[in-house]
Amino acid sequence: LGDVGFDCVFLDLEHGEYGIGALPSLLRAARAAGCSGVVRTSHVAAHEISAALDAGAAGVLAPSVSSGADASAIVSAAHYPPIGSRGAAPMTRAAGYGTTPFATYREVVEAELVVGAQIEGPEGIAALDEILGTPHLDLAFIGPFDLSQHLGVPGETSHPSVVEAMTDIVRRAQQRGVATATWA
Repeated sequence: LGDVGFDCVFLDLEHGEYGIGALPSLLRAARAAGCSGVVRTSHVAAHEISAALDAGAAGVLAPSVSSGADASAIVSAAHYPPIGSRGAAPMTRAAGYGTTPFATYREVVEAELVVGAQIEGPEGIAALDEILGTPHLDLAFIGPFDLSQHLGVPGETSHPSVVEAMTDIVRRAQQRGVATATWA
């Protein structure tokens, strides 16, 4: 994917055929091809967020975010104190296995990190303002396939009700200064 010119690749722990252990190699491959790796966790899971970032992910995305509490948990797991609660581990791949001063690594990662919440169900839509209002949430990612199922038109991602819901999410996110994305 990097060789065809994409800036970013998503590594999917929710539906992908690999686990956390494969992330270091996949993230190295992405970086070697000149693109950033963002890891989608299997659910809102602090340990997967930490493992992905320690392996060198440029960002994380949690699926099925359904509340402001979920969004806050994602942000907290991804950021170091005082913003979050991420544990300090200077001996990880991302931190250069201890060869980079931790303060330098931490400054760079905090400035460049992307933290995303995937909105794909009625609970997420109902709590959208609360989710989008979460400090340090950078991305609202729309899951159109799950959204289509919840709206009663499974797989019909171009259905007017799905397009309307997606457009509403984008509009509300823009008002909050949160970037949006979806599958292409």
